[in-house]
Amino acid sequence: MYFLAWLPKSLQRPFCPGVFIAFLACGAAIVTFLKDPSWNVKLFFIALFFGLMYGELSMMSKDRDTHDKAEKNARDLAQQQSANIGFLMLQSIVANSYLTDIKSRMEKAKGNPPLIADLQAKAPKAQAQADNASKALLLAMVPGIVDELRSRWEACNLAEMSLDNRYTGHATRYATPEQKEQAQKDLFRSRSDLNARCTQQAIPIMTTAN
Repeated sequence: MYFLAWLPKSLQRPFCPGVFIAFLACGAAIVTFLKDPSWNVKLFFIALFFGLMYGELSMMSKDRDTHDKAEKNARDLAQQQSANIGFLMLQSIVANSYLTDIKSRMEKAKGNPPLIADLQAKAPKAQAQADNASKALLLAMVPGIVDELRSRWEACNLAEMSLDNRYTGHATRYATPEQKEQAQKDLFRSRSDLNARCTQQAIPIMTTAN
């Protein structure tokens, strides 16, 4: 039943890698049952086998091209995002520097009401520009930060699962109660050390996000 459900999907273009190999194997199995085949039959199966081999190589080539294209697009996107982040970071620095300069000049302009009024009129626009630049920079950095945090979390999760298997798996099934108690203590200590390391690794990323 599973074969009948899988076959129609596999025969849809583009074919899945391995489909031609499967037919090649079926053809080879059929040939083994032929007794003294004629030259026409031999030529037919030779042509069939070469055709199936060509089809498999063609699908492998297309699959590789698709994979290479996806990787290239991912690299181009990462480079574009990096360039955008650099530009937005520069824009944010300029906007915040301008706002800081206005505030500094307002502090020094005490006793000069016209200048203070002029600077106060410019301050809201400068503040809005600085806020918009910071928001744009944050939104540009969020995907990278999220991916990095997810990667770190997955690595720590796998390490924690490995600890659980080491201290509570098959190795401790026939252990004495004292050995099991010691294994629980070792597990607690190792898990605490692992959580501390994961936290230390995540702090720079969260600092960048903040």
